[in-house]
This record gives sequence, structure tokens and C-alpha cells, in this order.
Amino acid sequence: MKLAKEVCQMNLQIIPQGTLNALHVRPTLADQIKEAQDNDEEIQHLKEPSGRKELSGFKVDEQGKLWYEDQICIPLDEAL
Repeated sequence: MKLAKEVCQMNLQIIPQGTLNALHVRPTLADQIKEAQDNDEEIQHLKEPSGRKELSGFKVDEQGKLWYEDQICIPLDEAL
């Protein structure tokens, strides 16, 4: 049951016959935000103290993304 749920979350499908001609892999919005955070000096400045619990409300999750309370911090990046 867990595997079926994971397959559904990844939007994978089983093709009973035929071949797969192309596979397109795109980063998720979360991946794009993480990359933008990694390239943003202000976000990097905020990440350092938040790891030591010095900034109230800020936290860095296990993937390294910066959050303020329950909202992800999105850098000023026109691509996002």
C-alpha cells in the first residue's frame, strides 16, 4: 500500500505494452526555490543564525530550505 501511494505521489504510471520513447525530468518548485535560496546572499545570511536558533521564527529544514514559521522563504527571483 505504501509503494502504491509513493507511485501515485510521483505521478508514475505502469505501461502494460509498448515502450517509453521519452522521459522528461523537471525540477519541482521546491527544488527551484532551494536553488534560488542557495544563490541568494541575504538568504544565506539568514540561514547561518537560524541553524543556531538565534532568529525567532526562522528554521532550516532537513533539505536545507529556509522557512519563517510555516512559510518557505522565497528569494526575489523573477524566474520563480
